[in-house]
Amino acid sequence: MADDVNQRVEDALEKLVSITERSGNLRKDLKQDTLESVSVLWKEFSILKCQIETEREEPKELREEVKNAKDELVRRDKQLYKWRHLWTTCSNLQAAEIN
Repeated sequence: MADDVNQRVEDALEKLVSITERSGNLRKDLKQDTLESVSVLWKEFSILKCQIETEREEPKELREEVKNAKDELVRRDKQLYKWRHLWTTCSNLQAAEIN
């Protein structure tokens, strides 16, 4: 969908340039103003595309960070479970020796 929007904008800007350059009836200052406006729009459109791409990447990076944090929590939880089991086993053995 985004590619379709990009293409339609590009086509519209190219059409404006083409019409402006081909038209012999337009005043020179009007032609110049139109071409300058198209140039500004093209530049701003490119900046917006870059910003959108950057904003799309941020959630991916954050999801990866969350996944890594969850994996680390699971790993630590398993390790804690082993330590508790070992501690309980040792405590039970010590209690049995005392009795």
